[in-house]
Amino acid sequence: MIESLSLMLLLIVYSLRRDWQLMRQASKVNRWMTYLLMGVSLVILGYINTGGPIFYPTIWLQKVLQPLIPFR
Repeated sequence: MIESLSLMLLLIVYSLRRDWQLMRQASKVNRWMTYLLMGVSLVILGYINTGGPIFYPTIWLQKVLQPLIPFR
């Protein structure tokens, strides 16, 4: 878990360092959207690695809709 999170963090730092000048010239909306996407991806990766069983919405939907199906 720590390896994947640290690798993701290193990749984010590398990409920010590489594109620093371009990011400074971009509009604030683009800059904040980039930061937001990087942060959300890091949070999702951390949640997947530290969480318990993964919640699959399709399996839950199948269990909810199973009684409504007229045929098997």
